[in-house]
Parts: sequence; C-alpha cells; structure tokens
Amino acid sequence: MCAAFTPGADAFRPCRQVYHSNLEDPNAEVVCGCAILPMKTTTKGPAPVIQDGAHTLHPHSHVRGSDTHPRGLSLAAPNAPGDDFIDEVLGFFKANVLFKSFQPAGSADRVLLYLTLYTTQALAKCVTCETAPVALKALTAMAHENFAIPGDAGFTLGSFYSPPSTSHEGDLCRAYLKQAREELGRRLITKVYLDGSPSKLWLARAHVHTYDSTPRTAHLGHPCAHAVGRRVLARAHP
Repeated sequence: MCAAFTPGADAFRPCRQVYHSNLEDPNAEVVCGCAILPMKTTTKGPAPVIQDGAHTLHPHSHVRGSDTHPRGLSLAAPNAPGDDFIDEVLGFFKANVLFKSFQPAGSADRVLLYLTLYTTQALAKCVTCETAPVALKALTAMAHENFAIPGDAGFTLGSFYSPPSTSHEGDLCRAYLKQAREELGRRLITKVYLDGSPSKLWLARAHVHTYDSTPRTAHLGHPCAHAVGRRVLARAHP
C-alpha cells in the first residue's frame, strides 16, 4: 500500500512498492530496449495482435516481488485474463504515477515506463477536451505527431533505452511506439469519459513530471503532484 498523503514540508512520500510488468518474455523481439509485446488492437503496426479471448501472459512471464528485489521496491499485480500491456499501463497508472522513482527491470518494464509517462501527456491533452469524440480526435493526432525515440536528442529517458543500431530498428521502434500510443489513447478515453464528462480523478494525474535520467532510476512523480493536479483541474473547470 502507498503511504498516505499529508500536507507539509515532506508532503510527498514515495510508496514502498512499485508495480512492474507481468509480461516480461525472454522470447519477445526487442527494439531499442523495448519488448514488442502482443496487443489487442485494430491499429496497424508491428505488435502481434491478440485475438478475442486470448490470454496475454507468456509461458515465461512471472511475478516479480521482494524475493527478487531485496530492497522491496517492486510488485507486479496479477493480470486479469486477456489483459495486454496497454491494460497494464492503465491499470497500474494511478498507483505508479505517484511514485517518486521507477527502476526498469526488463524490456517490458521499459514499455510500461514510456507509456506511463505518455499517459500523463495524454491526460493533459484531455484537460482541454470536454467530450470523448473531441478527445479521441486530439489523442489520435497526438499519437501520430513526430516524437522522439531512443537515440534522438529530445528523448528524455535515454539512459534506460538503447539507441537503434540500424535505421530499420529505429523505424520499427517508432512504428511500435506509435501503434501503442494510438491504442492507449483509445482505451484511456473509455476510462476518463465514463459518464460523458471528464473524470476529475483521472485529470488530477495530468501533471508535469521530472525526468531524472540517472543510470538506475527514472523519477516519475513530482513532489507537488497533488497541488499541480489541483491547478490542472482549476484550469479545466473554472
């Protein structure tokens, strides 16, 4: 469980455990440090498509906990049957986004990290969208924007990802991340606009992150996350 939020000088307290991916697969193809994982989607791209009713946990998948991380900083919650890595990102998001740091433990974790940070950007876009159709159009356009990949100067998490060794690997990485961004945007809308209007609980997480690309740990949360979230809501709902 996460430590409770209490106002004061030490207002932000990191949680004891962080959610890691259950979908690590040593047989998965890896591009720029990211595993190309199966996805439930109709969006074209390099990810293998999961058919309806299929289970995404691979034979080599396992739950990593404090037994393999002595510092007790990881936890992988069990996936529901049929979940893919997009479901993982959105299912873990509300907890993981409040952590001060995240240490990727594998190629699936790097996908989880990238898409967690992308989700905050997508939520920031939703702040200005009053309806689901408007948000869908905005997030689809955002997914297709020219974005940085590992190896590019604008990629802020470079120390966790390897640059492409060939132009083909770079193109494959970009196509995979674009496919994942578009699919994540579609599913995010179904959660944010459940009753037709934006969820304040989701939009409160649309805050700006700090990126500390140290060799071991990515900083996900901002010490003033709750305050920033309140300011976002104030702008969205004057």
